[in-house]
Amino acid sequence: MQDKKQHYIPQFYLKNFSIIKKLHEDEKPAVFVYDKVEKKLKRKAIKNVGKENHLYSIRDSDDSLNAIIEKQLSKLEGLFSRILLKIDQSYNNGTFYYEFDDDDKAIISYFILWQIKRTPRMKEILKQTLLKKIETDENWLKNPDYKALNNSTIKAMYNAGHTLNIPNYILNRSWNLFYISDESINLITSDNLINYRN
Repeated sequence: MQDKKQHYIPQFYLKNFSIIKKLHEDEKPAVFVYDKVEKKLKRKAIKNVGKENHLYSIRDSDDSLNAIIEKQLSKLEGLFSRILLKIDQSYNNGTFYYEFDDDDKAIISYFILWQIKRTPRMKEILKQTLLKKIETDENWLKNPDYKALNNSTIKAMYNAGHTLNIPNYILNRSWNLFYISDESINLITSDNLINYRN
């Protein structure tokens, strides 16, 4: 099945954090990844970072894997990457100006929402929440259906945030954009968004 490797950190996004100096000409774009278990910094090819096999795949009734969510995410990532490119191209000779239109803001809002909810950690949180709801269900205890649990978890992941209208909340916030053109400054990203307030 295609779409087996499903990235929860989009590769186009990680390329913005890639190591600029390649050690070899044939090397693929890479980033440094901190392994929390081994407590080590490792150099990894971007295609091997922030991915899991069939993270969003749903099992159909014939037991085949359906990658419909991954395909929808790919479309959203394409829209968002074009906005990033426009932002990057708006920097000219030390001057930066970019004005977000309503479509840009809507796409970015949905992208942010998906970055919050598409991680393995969020999937596990939703799965545990669903398990707590059904752990006293006698039918479940007699015949646990893990395929249905996985599908329900992915559907909960898909729907998370929409009932709270999070995209509109993000859309209607004050937006500030900071552009750093100094490539000597190291930036950090994460699979889980960090909010720091001073």
